[in-house]
Amino acid sequence: MKPGSLILLLFMLLSLSHLSAQETSDTIVFDLKNDTTEYQLIIIDIGFESWLATQKPVDYYSNEYLRTWNIRYVTEWNYLYNSGRYPEYIGSYVDYRSDTDYGIDLNYRLYQYFQFFENKYKISLVKRR
Repeated sequence: MKPGSLILLLFMLLSLSHLSAQETSDTIVFDLKNDTTEYQLIIIDIGFESWLATQKPVDYYSNEYLRTWNIRYVTEWNYLYNSGRYPEYIGSYVDYRSDTDYGIDLNYRLYQYFQFFENKYKISLVKRR
């Protein structure tokens, strides 16, 4: 598995309501389920879970703040993926839709992954002002 790979899978129907995380070696799976939809964020990158534990908590951010940044990050990530740049780090397309409310938990983890990625690999995805 390539380091830095990130996959966002959408629209699997379920009728449960909870968030869970499972870790197996270098793969972390976050499932966010509401009454009708499941969103799954799979992070395949060693060290992310430990790094995440050292970051500001989810309630530090607003969902809108995280969503706005994720749109920017995903746009750049997918551009780099489609261009073939950094194939050793960016090994998948991220299917993140700006018109979908994924909720703060998934948005937080995705945002933090982009922060982790930039920090670990020294690749700037989005320029900050």
